[in-house]
Amino acid sequence: MQTDSLSYRTLKNISYSFVGFVVPIAFSIFITPVIVHKLGVAEYGILVLTNTILGFLGLMDLGLTASVVKYISEYHTLGEWEKLRRALTSANTLYWLIGFVNLAIFLILGKFFLWAFHISGVSQQHILIVFLLAGLTSFLTAINSIYASIPPALQRYDIVNKINLSQLAVYNLGALVLALFCFQLKAILSLNFLTVAGMTVAYRVFRQKLL
Repeated sequence: MQTDSLSYRTLKNISYSFVGFVVPIAFSIFITPVIVHKLGVAEYGILVLTNTILGFLGLMDLGLTASVVKYISEYHTLGEWEKLRRALTSANTLYWLIGFVNLAIFLILGKFFLWAFHISGVSQQHILIVFLLAGLTSFLTAINSIYASIPPALQRYDIVNKINLSQLAVYNLGALVLALFCFQLKAILSLNFLTVAGMTVAYRVFRQKLL
């Protein structure tokens, strides 16, 4: 099979997508029980809460990423570079706006609505710092979306999965080490922020190469 054929690229993309689906499940099965045991019920509950909020805030996208991928692919194929530049600039502005909204939601929830989650045994200051770290991660993830849209638009799912799996591996293994050495939840969320920052840098590097 020729490496530049459509069949080869399709099979390659499917293979990377399958790996990207299986690996997170494997990490969850083997690492989650250790983290739950080391963090304790209250701390792990807060971690699940922040991840749940992050998941809901992903809906703030409102289909923007799908549109960005579509237009990047179209303009790149047609060689309409000025339209591509304007599309990227407009999308980048919207992603920054989404990032600020996500951060604000985390800060508002952490400051004024903790009572709604019925969290006990943990200081409010600690939870506020945790929510701030999660909000900053959400902000950075939103900003990264413009760069992360480029590889799939150009049918380079291998790049997407390599970067995402690298971030996943570093975060999960790092979280495991931190939990084993009895670090608090703040350290784990700080690690998550740093790995997302590294992922953003990687996507920006590939953006320069692909475009």
